[in-house]
Amino acid sequence: MNLHHQAKFTNAIAEVWPDPAGYAVLRWKAGFRPFTAFMEAMNALLCQIRSLGTGKTMAILTNMEPISQEEKHWILTHWLPRAVVQGQCRYAALVNPPEQIDWQGEVTTRFYTSLPPDYAIFTDETAAHKWLQEQIVIQSRY
Repeated sequence: MNLHHQAKFTNAIAEVWPDPAGYAVLRWKAGFRPFTAFMEAMNALLCQIRSLGTGKTMAILTNMEPISQEEKHWILTHWLPRAVVQGQCRYAALVNPPEQIDWQGEVTTRFYTSLPPDYAIFTDETAAHKWLQEQIVIQSRY
């Protein structure tokens, strides 16, 4: 894990960069998140996923405030379908403290049980990094 990275995207609430191991990383900053800045950061993540072509991403949610209903709806109905189809996103490592996991459980179990991406939830970045490196990228025929 490279703690000294060069962000490809940064705004007041997040930064996005490519990890040398070949996956996109999104780190949220602490504080209030305007919805437009949230969408901007998530779209930058999608661009990075597409650019790398491995279908792997890590979201570091440690400093993130709880997700709003508006954000959750947008992720489920707009961002996630594009991430899977346009970005070929197949593996997502989510790093955060246990008290912030509830909404992710709903995303992974209620909405996308048999569809990509495969999610794994971690309490530290090292374990998430290791898991992403172990995932085998299979190119789509479509």
